[in-house]
Amino acid sequence: FEWSLLFAFDAANALPISIEHLSQYETSQWGNFKFKLLPSFRQLNLQWNTVKTWQAIKDNSDPLPPQPLAYPESWIIWRPQWKTQFRSISLLEEKALDGLKSEKNFGEICLALSNDNENDDATQAAILLQQWLHDGILGEVYS
Repeated sequence: FEWSLLFAFDAANALPISIEHLSQYETSQWGNFKFKLLPSFRQLNLQWNTVKTWQAIKDNSDPLPPQPLAYPESWIIWRPQWKTQFRSISLLEEKALDGLKSEKNFGEICLALSNDNENDDATQAAILLQQWLHDGILGEVYS
């Protein structure tokens, strides 16, 4: 986990795209768009309570003893500007990010989410896209 934080910090600088940038285009075009993640982006699947232990040490608290997790946790790490960020992600977001990394367009990602999700796929995909834009993990849009 800490090595990934350091990698994100040392990665090539790139400015994330914003909702303002994306709003230049008609929403009817968005399904054809592909998005690249920032060069600093990393995704980890952790089997142990690594992040909680790291956070305790960082907060000068007593570190938790290493313990295996009941279920693996997925985390993302990135640096949109000058400060490294991280957060856990859901299985749905993990699948959508896998689609981005394999260069699927946004329409294909929506379709993949609809095959595995009982919720409205367009709404879920839009929520994820909004989150990614807010967090600043998207570095480029192209078709």
